[in-house]
Amino acid sequence: MKAVMIEKFGPPDVLKIKEVDQPAHKTDELLVRVKAVSINPLDYKMRNGSLSPLGKLMLPKIVGSDFAGIVKDVGGRVQNFKPGDRVFGSLSPFKSGACAEYVTVKASQVVAIPDELSFEEAATIPIAGLTALQALRDLGKVTKGSKVFINGAAGGVGSFAVQLAKILQAQVTAVCSTPNVRFVQELGADYVVDYKKEDYRSSQEKYDFFFDVVSKASLKDALNILFETGIYTATLPTPQKVFKSFLSRGRVKIIMVKKKPEDLDYLAQLTVKKDLKVVISKTYALEDIQQAHIEIEAGHVRGKLVVEI
Repeated sequence: MKAVMIEKFGPPDVLKIKEVDQPAHKTDELLVRVKAVSINPLDYKMRNGSLSPLGKLMLPKIVGSDFAGIVKDVGGRVQNFKPGDRVFGSLSPFKSGACAEYVTVKASQVVAIPDELSFEEAATIPIAGLTALQALRDLGKVTKGSKVFINGAAGGVGSFAVQLAKILQAQVTAVCSTPNVRFVQELGADYVVDYKKEDYRSSQEKYDFFFDVVSKASLKDALNILFETGIYTATLPTPQKVFKSFLSRGRVKIIMVKKKPEDLDYLAQLTVKKDLKVVISKTYALEDIQQAHIEIEAGHVRGKLVVEI
């Protein structure tokens, strides 16, 4: 089968399409023919070695996390899926990746794709959608009337976060660049801060939850615009923020995404009902995987990037 692999850490040109053996699935696993994967910042950080201190990364390695595809075979202990079912989920970046023609995955870690969603749409949901949902609902305890501040609202996690915060009936202030102001407004943000023209640090407003999607705010600046009981979290916190989380009496929290099938299904159903909009800014062929990584690493991607396999 074809798979996108790295044999060393480095820039996008270390990504190579190789012919490798098709993986063998265990009794509790599915063999899935992958049809689409989405690209996350997590993927380029794994490729360039940024994540290597966080876990043992064995090279060579297939890259990729989020996927959607068709079940080709099931293990003997699997009862809830059959060949031909459409499924989506994500794989750990520290194990074998998703950017391949076939993957194996535990049946408990995927959910069925609703008929109304394409493979490409489903593939965008797992990491970005779960991060946004679990940050808002579980860490920020966002409910009706909560004042939420989202720093980095136009990308994958940010675009989900704005919409999910509104579904939770929060008041949303969102930060983005000038070209994305109208886009973020259309996602439902109540107030949009164009960081090219305004500095949120001078705001007199106070918030219940500061979601630092781009992980660029200083802790001092974030806490300064929060209520005394307000909560801060970042998608990739610095060591200083991690340390502070142990001393902050719950005001600084670290997001550790949990692959809950019920959350994946919830996000998929919201998308079917059109309460949640999946935003795909560009779709690539497998042969253009290097360009997809160049774009995601450069930043400023609106919504998600998808690779068809």
